[in-house]
Amino acid sequence: MSTPFFSIIMPVYNKEEFVSRAIESVLAQDFTSFELIIVVDKSTDLSLEGVLKFNDIRIRVFTRDTPGAGGYAARNLGIQESQANWIAFLDADDIWTQNHLYELHKEIHSSHYSLDMVVMGYKSDKGKGCSLDFGDRVLRQQEVLSLFSQRDFIHTNCFAVNRKNILSCGGFPDGRARQGGDADTWLRLVLEGQYFRINKLITSFYFSLDGGVISSKKNMSGFHPIYETVRSLLNGKKGDIDSNRIQALLKKISNRKNISWMLHKRVARYFKFSDLACIYFEVLGPKDISKILLLLLPRVLLAKML
Repeated sequence: MSTPFFSIIMPVYNKEEFVSRAIESVLAQDFTSFELIIVVDKSTDLSLEGVLKFNDIRIRVFTRDTPGAGGYAARNLGIQESQANWIAFLDADDIWTQNHLYELHKEIHSSHYSLDMVVMGYKSDKGKGCSLDFGDRVLRQQEVLSLFSQRDFIHTNCFAVNRKNILSCGGFPDGRARQGGDADTWLRLVLEGQYFRINKLITSFYFSLDGGVISSKKNMSGFHPIYETVRSLLNGKKGDIDSNRIQALLKKISNRKNISWMLHKRVARYFKFSDLACIYFEVLGPKDISKILLLLLPRVLLAKML
């Protein structure tokens, strides 16, 4: 088989009920130059059997003996084993539309710039998601950081990234975070790149499942992992990070993620007022302050608002 254009990485842990649906959505893609790397962490159900029933030369299966939080270690193994210059991810309980890879490929080849990342629109089964319209133009790093300081616009399933960039940024934070590691990875990827495309077309769907590592509030100890990344970057300033504007954006991103983190910890009874030590107060805006004040509300009332 010739070198594929995309390497698709799918971590699997206790997803027997859903993994076939996810794999089928990959194999049904209009754009067919890909390899599907499936990394199965040792499960307590028949996830591995569900994966092995597929017979396609584009599928490569790896197994790990120890489950890893958030699938971070499994994704990192898939990245190391990947052969393509472009990497995409799909969680084992989610799906792509048939044109997902086609649209990503079209964006990569239609640009006059050497793109570092392409992001498509996404939606959840509960109607949440993100679909942004920037027209037919490429965004620079600072524009993307500014957007990230205002909202989440990347989901694991919705983007493709240059392989060299995800290797350079260190991949997913295996061993450093049990939750929040995806957003931390997106930030480090943005800092590795220069040129980005965001396409409003919705081509991926994720399903909000209860239970497991990602949904457990017990894993929201300490600060959001983005705080440690930003603090490290600011303490070891180099290159563009010396810019006052970039520093301010990094602080705003850290604040946004940590305030949201604390609100959910408050509902789950894990919040302490000492957690406010992670906030960069000098860049707080009115919306940030109003959200911090929500920490004073009774937990039951706050839970209804989130």
